[in-house]
Amino acid sequence: MAGDALTMSEPEWIATFLGDGFELTSLYEDFWARVQKLAGKPVRPKKLAPKPAVEEAGKSLRFDFGRTGDVLVLRGLPCVNAPGASAFDVYVSGSQVVRRIKTVEAGIAWVLVASEFDVLFLNALDDSFVTRAWEDKRKESSAYAGYRFTIASVDPVRHFPDCYAQYSLDAIEPARIQRLYKDDDNDWKAQATHRQPAVPSAPLDLVSIIYVLLHQHVSKSVSNGWPWDMSELLGKLPAVRFGVDARSQTRGWYDHSHVAKETTPLKRWPEEFVVPAELAEAGWGTRIAGLERLETPHVTVNRGEDRSRRVNIRKRHGAMLEGSDDIPKALWDEIVRTLPAWRELWKLHYPKLPIGELED
Repeated sequence: MAGDALTMSEPEWIATFLGDGFELTSLYEDFWARVQKLAGKPVRPKKLAPKPAVEEAGKSLRFDFGRTGDVLVLRGLPCVNAPGASAFDVYVSGSQVVRRIKTVEAGIAWVLVASEFDVLFLNALDDSFVTRAWEDKRKESSAYAGYRFTIASVDPVRHFPDCYAQYSLDAIEPARIQRLYKDDDNDWKAQATHRQPAVPSAPLDLVSIIYVLLHQHVSKSVSNGWPWDMSELLGKLPAVRFGVDARSQTRGWYDHSHVAKETTPLKRWPEEFVVPAELAEAGWGTRIAGLERLETPHVTVNRGEDRSRRVNIRKRHGAMLEGSDDIPKALWDEIVRTLPAWRELWKLHYPKLPIGELED
């Protein structure tokens, strides 16, 4: 894949999307919760809630997965033909940078412009054994394979073709996973003689890495692709926009994994709603959040990353539903003024969660 393949459609960069990072965080959290069910084995951490960081002001966001905080791990994945192991504990750590673009079809899509992940396969051990071995500094873990997968469309020097991965056993430090290797004095050639697991081509982001792991080791859950009921979720997550490149060994199974939909998303606030300038500068805002389930119709009031305040829009004049009632009066008045528009927008987002009769 050519280093500039992601920009083949000459996308127009949009500089007003940063608030949507909140929704992407929720989407990844939902994705991880579903992975736990598909794996049928312990997955850690139990809750994935990456905080987006501004990579380039107004243009892109970086998400860290396991590079800060707990390393991600899928425990006890079945394996075959690996001497000394009947199952793998697979550790994943990485980050990816995403941008929101306007496509030539006039649709909106999140695209992946940089991604770097480390994946380490160790023999599966139960928690108590791992803890005792770590505390006693005993080398009870066998490292079967370690890989680093890198794409960087904006930095060709760091970009590695999707046809191969870098071998790496030390990319995830033992201290971060609290395990020591039995054979860590051997070079990579000795480490790799097990040839397990076989990775056909380099995964490119969190979703595709997890897809390959489940497909290879828990094949029943994703034997023919992700379950159909995940298609809507996966269609909202960032994906790679491939160019036409006959050398690519990745495109086939990556498209099998997930492809971002090119659709114009619904707005999260009505056009007539305007946050007073001084409050916007202080981090105040209001939106209809994504991924609501059985919620009372409401809008979420945020102050920076704090999204705990909710306003019940079923109430005729609005009322606090949850969180602190310290919403500035100017912002509250603007919410109340535009309540009819908020209700109409809620109907578009959540037709199965009706407003119903207004309450006093």
